[in-house]
Amino acid sequence: MKIEEVSSVQVRTVEADADVILVNGVPFFYKNTGNTRRVFVNKEKTLVVKVPITTLDQQYNDNEAQKWDEFSDEVRTQFAETKLLEGGYVVQEYLHTMDDPETENWLGRNMTMSEVRFALSCRNEVGYDANGVLKCYDYDEFKKY
Repeated sequence: MKIEEVSSVQVRTVEADADVILVNGVPFFYKNTGNTRRVFVNKEKTLVVKVPITTLDQQYNDNEAQKWDEFSDEVRTQFAETKLLEGGYVVQEYLHTMDDPETENWLGRNMTMSEVRFALSCRNEVGYDANGVLKCYDYDEFKKY
């Protein structure tokens, strides 16, 4: 008898199909889906929560939070503030992302060449914080290109 270890079993998380999730009693509403996580935003648009789509995708949240803790102060100015919550969710500061049609009106200006270069280096996984500073929000894409 041949026994094989199967390490690619992916169990979908319950939250992966939700439109609204509660985090510490605060509702977060569905915003977008990436390859490994779904993103939810609070009503005030100050925070987002990243929820793994499958149980194996939890590693992306763990890694992102760990890297944030290791970042220097200089690097932290280029990446969305990130914290791992109990239960494995990642909470990040809200960024006005490039795929959001409201961002251009909110920003009120064109991107600078420096911002374009930074965005390309992060494969456009970027957005503007409340102060208009462009930051990356996905560690797997952070300055890799």
